[in-house]
Order: sequence, then structure tokens, then C-alpha cells
Amino acid sequence: MAQDWQAPLRLVRDQFVDASREAPQPELLLTSFSSLDALRVWRKPALVGVEGAARAGQIRFDFQSGTVWGEAAGVERFTDLATAAAHCFPETFRPGFRLFPPVENALNQRPDHTTLWLEFLFVTRRDLFRPVPDYPERGCQIFQMTSDPFLASATAIEEYLLSPVPLSAERYVRMIREACLWLTNLAGGCPLPGTAR
Repeated sequence: MAQDWQAPLRLVRDQFVDASREAPQPELLLTSFSSLDALRVWRKPALVGVEGAARAGQIRFDFQSGTVWGEAAGVERFTDLATAAAHCFPETFRPGFRLFPPVENALNQRPDHTTLWLEFLFVTRRDLFRPVPDYPERGCQIFQMTSDPFLASATAIEEYLLSPVPLSAERYVRMIREACLWLTNLAGGCPLPGTAR
């Protein structure tokens, strides 16, 4: 029997599928920096590189919302749908820790819905993210999605939230902890600030 929170997710899943066919695909990053200095060191050349590639016509970069960027129509469509999907989560799907905590602690306590959705995608579809190697110092993590984020979202909803035995909050928290351990090992044993131990 379907849970109450599953019904609106069916509509959001279908909207993600439609967006995959209709909207420009945005680029997605998940980032965590060990300090504000590390964030500043990474942000300047990263933005210069993106803006330079846009000027050269290699990519379209009209708009940015958090760590989602690309053509404005695609960014806005993705963030709207990610917000709608995360709104459907039961409260128990919002753990009190973050996989990619920002340096600013206030944002750790109240992550926006797009961030919640991006972390859900990382936990359920980690194979679709690649580490970006040019991080500024130890303890930083930067991952970029390598697939269509609309289709990845629709697939994650179908496989984990609308399956005959949907993902439970307890299993999801276990998956988050496993991903956190994986990230810590990838960082050479250096735990990320504010993440689950």
C-alpha cells in the first residue's frame, strides 16, 4: 500500500522525466570546504574557468543557484523540481547532519531543499558523481554529477521511494553514514567538518 508521501512524488518523478526531454541540463556540484579560505581559493579559479569556457562557447553559463549552474531555464527547472521532491520527504528523511556541510554553520542547521535533494542523489546514485581533483586543501570535497540530473532524479525516485518496499528513514540514515565513511576514507582519513562519525 502506498504511503501518503508517495503520491506527490509520482507527479514530481513524471515532471523530472519531462524536464529531461525539454529543459537544458544544468551542471551539479556537491562541495564541502574545510575553511572559508579554502572556499575562496577554490571559488575564484573555478568561476574564472567556467566563465571563460562560457565566453569561448564551450558551455552555456547564464545562471547559478547554489552549486547548480548552466542555462537559466535548466537551473530554475531543476531547483524547482528538487525543492518539490525534497518537500515530499517525511521529516525523518532529514537527518541532523550533512554529508557536504558548508563552512557557515547556520546553513548546516537549515539546509535548503535543493541541497537536501542533491545529498539524496549522492547517497542513492553515488556512481553518477565524480570527484573533482583540484581541491584547495586537505579536508575539502568536490563532486560533480556526470549524468542528466533530471533523469537521475526520476530514477532515484522510482527505485528508492516508489518501489514496492520503499526506502525507510532508518535505511536512508544508514546509507548516509556509509557514504560519510566512504567520503572520509577518500579524504585520507580526514573527516569533513560537521559530518556524521
